Amino acid sequence: IHAATRALEFDALKTAAKVYSVSEPDRQVLWAKGIAAELVPHPIDTDDNIPFLGGKEVETLLSLCCARPIDSAHICLFVGSSAGPNKTAAMFIRSLAKQMRGNPRADDILFVVAGGCMAPIQEKNFVALGVVESALLSACYERAALILIPLTEGTGVSVKAIEALARGALILSTRVGMRGLSVQNDKHCVIEDDLSAYPERILDLVGDAEKARRLRTEAEAFGSAYDYRVLFNCYVRNSLPRRSYGRPDAETLRAKRRDQAIRELLPRFRGIQNQQVRTELREHFQLTEEELPSLSGDEFAVSPEPNSARPAHEPYRKAPRW
Repeated sequence: IHAATRALEFDALKTAAKVYSVSEPDRQVLWAKGIAAELVPHPIDTDDNIPFLGGKEVETLLSLCCARPIDSAHICLFVGSSAGPNKTAAMFIRSLAKQMRGNPRADDILFVVAGGCMAPIQEKNFVALGVVESALLSACYERAALILIPLTEGTGVSVKAIEALARGALILSTRVGMRGLSVQNDKHCVIEDDLSAYPERILDLVGDAEKARRLRTEAEAFGSAYDYRVLFNCYVRNSLPRRSYGRPDAETLRAKRRDQAIRELLPRFRGIQNQQVRTELREHFQLTEEELPSLSGDEFAVSPEPNSARPAHEPYRKAPRW
């Protein structure tokens, strides 16, 4: 069935006036079948990278969702949907966190997984957030010291890799994680296919500020070229006039996105049954009493002690021992 479907797809593509591919390997496959495909990489909106939460808001939100203070943590982040390869990568990162526990060089490293690839879970140096709001995802990216993309299978182009590059992230990835992208190892990111080498790779990257700065600068320059305002004109260059895609003022965009983020986060905040936390959230996010009401007397809950069990949404009031 697969072979028959593939043959039908190739026959249909041969009748198309124009054929585009989002990756060079796919374009080469099409050319080998006599289909003159053009390469137009997968676009992103680089305006999504503009920070819209303040530093204190980011710290508060992540401490709340990770259920621990993160002010001194080096966050190693993986983002993935519920696709099978992402679930495999998330499980690897969980085992990696377990492997690195007890290593004094890794005491300040927190592994965070966001997205449908893993259900919410809290462990000593590992947190899976589950499906998250766009505001929380942005906060994760903004605060991450290192982006992990340890994928071992996949097709097409890794959009998460493009987004991370455009954000100027420090990235440790397999070749599969960077599939379809002409990145250079040790220039735009660090590529390592040997997953057993990840503990040392992580420690080296987190501990080398100068290398991190250089890689981040090159990554952002590479990823910015994938903005849709640049790439969409590739589709019309031979048939329609070029279009100028305007962009709003950065401050206007930041204010709009922050308002949207607050609306997204309010259901999460309203589910917190701890008056002290709610008061802090109102202060840090400049919320009104109407937006985040105080708890009534019978709803009031006192924060548990640091070493007692607590729901995932309850932040630590003191630094825990990881």
